[in-house]
Amino acid sequence: MYMLIVWDYYGVVEQDYYWGLSNQLIKKTEDQETIDALHNDLNLGGISWHEYCARIAADLGQKISEVEGKFKKHNINKQTIMAIQSLKDHRHVLLSNASGPYLSDVMKSLGIDSLFDEIFISSEIGYIKPDHRAFLHVLAATKSPAGDSVMVDNSPRNIVAAKEVGMQGILFEEHKNILHQICDLVG
Repeated sequence: MYMLIVWDYYGVVEQDYYWGLSNQLIKKTEDQETIDALHNDLNLGGISWHEYCARIAADLGQKISEVEGKFKKHNINKQTIMAIQSLKDHRHVLLSNASGPYLSDVMKSLGIDSLFDEIFISSEIGYIKPDHRAFLHVLAATKSPAGDSVMVDNSPRNIVAAKEVGMQGILFEEHKNILHQICDLVG
C-alpha cells in the first residue's frame, strides 16, 4: 500500500537541543506559560530565530552568540535517515513546529532537505502541532487521504491529534527500530 509518511523534525530526524535550553529556562524562571508563549511566537513566525535566541540569552544571562552556538550542534538520527531512504515506495513529507527560515537553512546545510517530497513548517503554514489544522493542512496540500497517512513524532500528544483526524501514528522512540515499525504498519 502506498502511504504518505509525515515525519517530525526535532526529536525524530534530529536530536532536539531546543528543549534542553527550554528546560534550563523553566528551571530558572519557573514560568512554563511564558516559555510556551515564547515558543509559540517562534513557531508561528511572530518572532525571528535571532529574536528568540536573544530572549533566551537575556533570560539565562548568556550572550546571544552562546545560545545560537548551542543550536549549531546537529545530531542527525541515522536510523531515521536510513528508514526514509529505504521506504522508497512511499511519499515522505516533513511537518515540524519550527521557525521556517532557520529550519530550512539547517536542513539545506545538512543536505537532508532533498529526502522529503514536501516540507511543512509551522511558522509558514500558520498552525502548530497538535492543532488538528496542521495535520489537515498537510493532508490537503498533498491530496492524501488521512487513512493512507502515518505521522511519526516523538510527542504523544501529536500522535493523538494525528489519530483524531484519521491518520495512523507511530510514537518515535530512540530505542525502537522505526523502519520495522513502519513496515509492520504499512505491510
